[in-house]
Amino acid sequence: MILVFVSLRVASQNFKPVRFAKSIYFSLVFGILILAAFFHNNTRFNDQIYVSDVNSISFINRNLYNLITGDRLGSAGLQSRNRPNLKRGSIPFRKNVLIVLSESLRRKSMALYGYHKDTTPFLNHWTRNVSKGSVVVFQKAFSNSSSTLISVPSLLSGVSPIQPISMTHSFPLFWEYGKAASLSTFYISSHSFRWNNFSGFFRNAGIDFLWNKEISGLRVFNDIGIDDRKTIAEFQNHVRSLKNKNSRFAGVLHLNTNHFPYIVPEEFVHFPIGKDTQAPYDNSVRYLDFLLKEIFNFLNQENLMENTLVIFTSDHGEALFEHDYIGHIESNHIETLAIPMFFSCLTL
Repeated sequence: MILVFVSLRVASQNFKPVRFAKSIYFSLVFGILILAAFFHNNTRFNDQIYVSDVNSISFINRNLYNLITGDRLGSAGLQSRNRPNLKRGSIPFRKNVLIVLSESLRRKSMALYGYHKDTTPFLNHWTRNVSKGSVVVFQKAFSNSSSTLISVPSLLSGVSPIQPISMTHSFPLFWEYGKAASLSTFYISSHSFRWNNFSGFFRNAGIDFLWNKEISGLRVFNDIGIDDRKTIAEFQNHVRSLKNKNSRFAGVLHLNTNHFPYIVPEEFVHFPIGKDTQAPYDNSVRYLDFLLKEIFNFLNQENLMENTLVIFTSDHGEALFEHDYIGHIESNHIETLAIPMFFSCLTL
């Protein structure tokens, strides 16, 4: 930018080009600026594989770039992956594996972890009454990033954000391990995949059944995500169809309830909203607890609970006015990184 500015100053002082030459000159300068923006936005040319959106201008800039170029020129977020080749296992895997991934759920606001409000009545009751050893609740789980753009690919690949660029786009994802174990795979999500090219990243990830905001055609309910109740209904229909085919599965159910602005159905507003600034978020946590109850009840009713390893966690936490901040992307304080996690399998 400095070089362009200097060149413009020199040109204006030393000569007066004709109109045609002047048009060519400014076209050249404009082209240089566009090229600079391309290299700046395209993460294939950056040392850091993807950069979270830290303000509205960055968010608009990146998404316009992705919308105009698609994934053809390289994304301003995630890239399309180089699909790895995994050999199929010789021993059949006899369990289902289900990852239930929450959004912006912080450990600090869950009664399961000692919060003073009754935000997780189902989880509290369930973890106390299942057979000993069938549920492991992790007390010190932390996200690898306070941004979904970074944490979700890392969670699904096992690649740390500080590792080389090539690893994120070449290491197997969760579903590819599932395919190697001869399992049916799915990703059912309340989220939009147009954001930061998640659609390109997951395009060749070994997912047999993919369902998200765009595919569903449903309207936005909270932030840029759809109603989690619709997502869970789709999950139930798909898992029921797999059961009817005697197919084992490896799937991800990705919810959105706890994302700002923490919108929940009116009938689930349990904590009065007013002077208590944390009440909207607490209501979203209690609503998520209800959704988890629906998921576990469904697995029990379909006789799938005993043969399914359920892994529950969140992509990151959320700050609620601690350190004069609300949100997560611009903070690495404990509130945005400390997350819940538990494993459940009644028979191992």
